[in-house]
Amino acid sequence: MNLRTREGRRAEALARTSIGNAALPSYPHNRWYRIRLRVVPGKIEAWIDDKNVVAVNIRWKRISIRPEVELSVPVGIATWNTEAALRNIKLRKLN
Repeated sequence: MNLRTREGRRAEALARTSIGNAALPSYPHNRWYRIRLRVVPGKIEAWIDDKNVVAVNIRWKRISIRPEVELSVPVGIATWNTEAALRNIKLRKLN
């Protein structure tokens, strides 16, 4: 998936997660970013332009979503505190 933030906004919200709150880099606005997300039993990983920004072991953790996002189950894409455009969305099942 590619994501582009709108002018005047920062893409730092891309890497925000309630699971891990590491310091976030600043991403220049108004350009496309390659986003990759991998969710497997026990682990969530995410990359922005091939840089791993999230690698969380969730083996013994309970994961939930905010109530306002429940309508997007089982797959949803959202932004927080920014606006974004999407293109080239590809889903594939991992064996």
